[in-house]
Amino acid sequence: MIREVIDDALARGERLKKDIIAEIVTSATLQDLINNKAFIDTVAKVIHTKHEVVSTIRQNVQEALRVMKIPSRSQIQRHERRVLQLEKQLDQLNRRMILKKANARKKTHKKIGKMTLHKNLKKR
Repeated sequence: MIREVIDDALARGERLKKDIIAEIVTSATLQDLINNKAFIDTVAKVIHTKHEVVSTIRQNVQEALRVMKIPSRSQIQRHERRVLQLEKQLDQLNRRMILKKANARKKTHKKIGKMTLHKNLKKR
C-alpha cells in the first residue's frame, strides 16, 4: 500500500518535471533569450569568468599549500609509490637474509657433524 503511494507520487513528479521542461524549452521567452546576441555574449563572459576564478583559486590554494609545506596530492601519491617500492625491496632483503642464515646453520651443522664423526673415528 505505502509502496504504491510512493511509486504513484514519483511517477506524478516525473510527469510534472517533463511537462515543466517541455514548457520552458518551447517558451517564447527562452527562444527570445537564445536569439539575443547580447544575452549569449553575457552568458559566455560569465562562463569564461567562472573558469578564470576557478583557475585563480586553484593557483592560490596551491601556493598556500606550498608555503605551508603541505604536499600536493601528486606528491603524496609519488611518496606512497616510493614507500611501496621500498617495502618490496625490504621484503626481498629479509628473504635473502633468512635464506643465508638458514644456509649458514646447515653448513655449521654439517661441520659439527663431520667434526663429531671425525672425533669418533679417531677414538677408535
